[in-house]
Amino acid sequence: MGEVVHPSDKRLNDEIEFSEDDFSLFINKIQGKIEKIDEEKRIALHKLNTEITSLMISIHDRQEDIRTEIELFYSEKKDNLKNIVSYIERLYENRKKIPDKILKSDFSKMIENVKYYADNLMRKKGVFQKSDSLNGLEIGNLKIPNFENPIKEEFIEFHDKIDKVISNENGFYVLRNSCEIVELQRNQVIYSVDGKIDSITMTNDNRISYIQLLKSSATVSIITKPFYSSEYYTIQKQSNERFTEQFAVLKDFILLYQNSTIVKRHKKTTETVSLSSRIMKFEHNIVMENVLYNISDNLLVFADLEKNEWKDIIIQELDEGGNKSVLRKIIDYITTKGFLVVCANENIILICPQSLLAMTIKMERVFPQERLLNYRIDNEQIIFCLSCLEDESRLIFKYFPINLNYNFV
Repeated sequence: MGEVVHPSDKRLNDEIEFSEDDFSLFINKIQGKIEKIDEEKRIALHKLNTEITSLMISIHDRQEDIRTEIELFYSEKKDNLKNIVSYIERLYENRKKIPDKILKSDFSKMIENVKYYADNLMRKKGVFQKSDSLNGLEIGNLKIPNFENPIKEEFIEFHDKIDKVISNENGFYVLRNSCEIVELQRNQVIYSVDGKIDSITMTNDNRISYIQLLKSSATVSIITKPFYSSEYYTIQKQSNERFTEQFAVLKDFILLYQNSTIVKRHKKTTETVSLSSRIMKFEHNIVMENVLYNISDNLLVFADLEKNEWKDIIIQELDEGGNKSVLRKIIDYITTKGFLVVCANENIILICPQSLLAMTIKMERVFPQERLLNYRIDNEQIIFCLSCLEDESRLIFKYFPINLNYNFV
């Protein structure tokens, strides 16, 4: 049987017919291309120069914008400090004219308030921060590193890395040895069990609660006062999957997480139902009444468990501009505007319950080299509990005043 030869087959020993005219035409074609190369190069270089010139003009314009921001920033800083000097001089003169000791004491507090603000303002700097990548025409922007120092700091060395701290008006609490609930700043055991506690959280009304996971169920207990627990709820498994240690205690419901499903148990009726949920992780959350706010994969989910209403909330970037430090803005949102705070991974999320507005800022912008674990308000100050990124067994408690008056600037 003979070999089948396809028309497209090429053989090295095949003779290709190529006449003298073909050679001449091919050489002329190449020569014509050679003659056009210099013009092609000129067009390419012209386009390069035109684009770079346009880019440099745009970068220069952006440079001027940032230069104006810096000029304005330091001009305002100078004016504010001059105003503070005049304000303190007036306060001091008025204080000398008042005989009443109580009024003099009030004036002294006002001066201390101004002094605290002035000390922080003197540390305030505006610096140019280069963009990590020249995306479009963005060369960078003006950044104001946090300049507000605490009025007091405390440090605690813990045995291990601490991942979760809960808090209420009475203190900060952590789970130790899987069986003790400890108030951190006093290092006092307020509650302990013979078995194992899997996790702790705060209820909607700021009581301490804990969960114990069993083979076929979970038990959630609420501590009504130190050293005594009078409320507990048992929830049976809804599938073969075990409950996770993530849970939440609302006004009327207990929420548990099981196999990407929220399990809801009514406190009074003991009715237990599984809720299909978009929540993929159930670890960064806060509750109010019967409402859950949960951060999961950079998505904020609002869930009204009484109405079975679920909403996704868009998270905006927190505006860092203005005279106040970004930390002072956060403090004011918490203490005067009623915002809630969720610490999720590397971000601080501020949530307004009334408008369902949410804002975020990178934690490092507020607390460099530290991780915010929780906070609490005590009289006229707010206390932040943080861990050091270099040594997460080391905790820092930073105290800041609240309700500062800025009418003098």
